[in-house]
Amino acid sequence: MRLYVNIMKTLEANVSGVERLMAEKVTTQVLPLVLVDIDSVLGDANGLLLRIIEREFGCKCTRDQITHWYLSDCLPITQEQENDLFAKYFFNELLDMELVDGTLAGLSWLAQRAMVWLVTARPAHCDGDTIDWLLKHDLPHHGLTLHAGCKTTLLAEHSIDLVIEDKGSTAVAFAERGVPVILFDYPYNRDVVHPLVRRVSGWKDAVEILQTLMKENP
Repeated sequence: MRLYVNIMKTLEANVSGVERLMAEKVTTQVLPLVLVDIDSVLGDANGLLLRIIEREFGCKCTRDQITHWYLSDCLPITQEQENDLFAKYFFNELLDMELVDGTLAGLSWLAQRAMVWLVTARPAHCDGDTIDWLLKHDLPHHGLTLHAGCKTTLLAEHSIDLVIEDKGSTAVAFAERGVPVILFDYPYNRDVVHPLVRRVSGWKDAVEILQTLMKENP
């Protein structure tokens, strides 16, 4: 696991106006720490995957068909094709990933009120493309953890106030440790039910919940 902090120093030349504002605020007030996943929360990973599947394997599938975390369990592709999907294509085309609707506005709103710490379990060879993609879309954040593995291990070093995630098992793991989670709703995570997990359809809903939480815990 590698930890990157980009307040003031790392990527300083590319820090957005929001991050400069937040860097100044950090010196004067304590802000909540929010972990934010990248794939399917910020970036439309499912859209990219479906385009590649149609192009490479000739299977035209829909988002509603992605009902399982492992695609070969829910789409008409083999395990070998799924392995190829990630080994040969997906991680080589990350820069083409589009934003989830409302990402820039929602993340910018959050970054003015909290420490936004981006976390991804992508493998190490994606580090450069991940950083380039974030810069390409000028997404405000204050920290970045790459190839995080088990994300809950971050709790050993950081007091995390909230997690924004799409993977059901990760959401439950944080919730069971007492950390509230905003879960982006997808067919593959609809089995998740926990009192600390709040389900949203996108960034508009997420901001509404965040506004409520911040009023309750100023």
